[in-house]
Amino acid sequence: MEIINQKDMNEFDVVNETLCDYLGDVPDTERKRDDNAPKLSSRFLRDNVNAEQRRLIVGYIIRLGVHCYYPSHVIYQTIKLFNVAIDRILVKTDDIQLMALACLWIALKRAGSSEKLPSATVILQLAKDLYINQKKHLLMYEKKIFEAVKFNIQFADPFSLLSYYILNINEDSQHKVITSNNIVHLYFCGSYMIDLSMLDEELCDVSVHVIAMAATELALCLVYSSDIINESWCSVWRRKQLLTEWEERVMISTKQSMLLNATQHWKFSSNVIYKKYMRSRNGRITILVHDKLRNIIC
Repeated sequence: MEIINQKDMNEFDVVNETLCDYLGDVPDTERKRDDNAPKLSSRFLRDNVNAEQRRLIVGYIIRLGVHCYYPSHVIYQTIKLFNVAIDRILVKTDDIQLMALACLWIALKRAGSSEKLPSATVILQLAKDLYINQKKHLLMYEKKIFEAVKFNIQFADPFSLLSYYILNINEDSQHKVITSNNIVHLYFCGSYMIDLSMLDEELCDVSVHVIAMAATELALCLVYSSDIINESWCSVWRRKQLLTEWEERVMISTKQSMLLNATQHWKFSSNVIYKKYMRSRNGRITILVHDKLRNIIC
């Protein structure tokens, strides 16, 4: 997917334009990307950056994405790369944010054409006055990140999978479940859940398929009544996606984490996401989500 510049274009339209030609290939493509992506070590968040520092940076990067109109899939790639970077590279506390900006710059370079890319100076300005005249340090962290991952900077995309699952639900069901006028609401509710998943360090190494399926199920429960979408329906649909028994167990805790972070919207990082989905570009579904959270049964 390429970087979106249109400020008035919602992300679902862009995702669908990108996926329409190869929708059926999405599951296999993303599974291969997930398998080949850099992995976290057992020492993640134990020797360097801690969980609270990471969560604050995740909120900061998501807020930058909203402010600069960077698409959600680029922000997700940034966070995934940042996770690996802080796992493999020792970084001073004062430079954690700078390394996050280096990850964002790398993700933007990979996603877009050169004429759309912000310069090093513009990237540094995203931290206001914190890193004035530190272009060399930004480039240093960029180099360290590339070396740490051996130039493997591609991660699977849960937003593509979210679109795939939503658009294929009716094909997996005996009866038509999804109406066309609800597809956009479903996408943004699921997107909201994927953003929330980035806040939880326990979900950093969970399969992207599990993340996307958990988001899809929660979106269905938020948009549809329990008469249509219930635990029995979810179980049948889930089995059709060929999840392993272990993945099904992980999916339960994944959904619980997403919901917990959603209810804690007064906290900085959760509040960034809460405000993000107040915007028309992101579906304006925040009120819908929080009105229906108490009624979720899946």
